[in-house]
Amino acid sequence: MTARISRYFAFSMLLLMFGGMIACSPLVRERTLPPSIRSVYIPMIINRTQEPGLEEELTEALQWEVMADGRLNVVSKKHADATIEVILTGFNDYPFNLDDNDFGVVKVWELRGMIYVYENVPGRPIVGEPRDFTLEYGFNDDPRTTTFDPEPRQKEKLADLFAKTAVLEILLGGDDEELEDKVIRTNPRRSIPDTDEDGFGISS
Repeated sequence: MTARISRYFAFSMLLLMFGGMIACSPLVRERTLPPSIRSVYIPMIINRTQEPGLEEELTEALQWEVMADGRLNVVSKKHADATIEVILTGFNDYPFNLDDNDFGVVKVWELRGMIYVYENVPGRPIVGEPRDFTLEYGFNDDPRTTTFDPEPRQKEKLADLFAKTAVLEILLGGDDEELEDKVIRTNPRRSIPDTDEDGFGISS
């Protein structure tokens, strides 16, 4: 039994480490928002999925990431040049790798949604096209292993992955092919360990 667990653990870690190595590939970022938009208002994300509570974690992560990026200021609606609205349209989870007993060793979460940027002027014209996104976040889901983390901690890492992808979509207008099929490295907040060892994320 120990040898079997070790074999599946090694396979899973190789998979996750491969995702982490790809994550180091740099992304070319170039701002495409109008220069007049320097500050944004980010209201609570609208959650139309069957997964409760995603909107709170993802809204906080997005606000933190926009501030950390530094190219836009997060302010109140009254003082903002534009409003960023996000609608979550789908959330799925499924096992990515099973052992001989059909026990899930790696789980994948898929998150889908739309991002809209509106100017804060009469008529609220939309800036560019709506940005649609699909994220896939995989992590070690085997409690028999030493790198296992419970789902609440993994949800925080998913939120960080979403926030990084959303900032790129907002700044690049959803038109840059660099955003497609890229592995985005998570930089978890609140002293959560980096995800090279226990998680990988893919955005498209």
